[in-house]
Amino acid sequence: VKKALDRSGIHFLNVFCMEDKSRRLNIKIVLSSSCNKDFCNNKLLPLINSATGLNMSVCHYEDTENGQGDFSIVIFAESPKFEILTYAESQCKHGENSNGDSYGYGKLLDGMYMVVLSDGMGSGPEASGESKAAVKLIEKFATAGFSREVAVNTVNSIMTMKFSEEEKFSTLDIANIDTYTGQLTMMKVGAVSTFIKRAGKVEIINSKTLPMGVLDKVDIDVTQKKVMDGDLLIMFSDGVLECEGNTDLMENWILNYLEEDEEEDISKIAKKIIDRAKEVNNGKAKDDMTVIVSKVSAS
Repeated sequence: VKKALDRSGIHFLNVFCMEDKSRRLNIKIVLSSSCNKDFCNNKLLPLINSATGLNMSVCHYEDTENGQGDFSIVIFAESPKFEILTYAESQCKHGENSNGDSYGYGKLLDGMYMVVLSDGMGSGPEASGESKAAVKLIEKFATAGFSREVAVNTVNSIMTMKFSEEEKFSTLDIANIDTYTGQLTMMKVGAVSTFIKRAGKVEIINSKTLPMGVLDKVDIDVTQKKVMDGDLLIMFSDGVLECEGNTDLMENWILNYLEEDEEEDISKIAKKIIDRAKEVNNGKAKDDMTVIVSKVSAS
């Protein structure tokens, strides 16, 4: 990095190269004069990328003064290889105003992207309370840096103590995607199948675990896969698959639909699956239903 800066005639006071706890490169450059963001992005960044052979980005920039003149501090960090876009579509059970399914999704500070879906026992406000509590707790523990396994077991203990015997059961379906490596970790606790679509082919991730609240130590089914540019990840609550009274029939319909349809708009995919689930039940939602579709794209 220093040689690249010297060859380009860029004057600097110091260069620090370090790896974070995830072994991702961070570079801090202290320039001997003031500069602007355009200079950082258009002049410095290409040099750093060329010198390291990595795709970096400017994550921090500041101009400052030390009594002897102006100088600038610029920090570069490795850029994620993937971006995730997620859309969720929900439908309350016919006759209910509250959905017992809850979900959340978004980026975490450790470079992970998390999607979490919880289905509370039954439907209505009670089920909604269970699932919302589970999702919020998982998000808080994940944001605080706890491993997902520790988070799930802790949430299971909290749910068991907080809710009554009739209310404490809920499923958890968690997708963790490392945006730097494409490593997908699916964690299922009583959750139904997840579908991964790639280039017209669909893979199903199944689980036979029990919901939270049943066992003192929760039974977690963990599956790891690699995702690629263009992959679709489709998660459901059980109300979607059980609408025909036969989970296999609806699962097969979704499988065929995903394999045959070339639709790439994730909102249209989610809505079409919900519409189909209602269609086979005389236009009504037999249970609370949620479909979450996430698309993986190269950065």
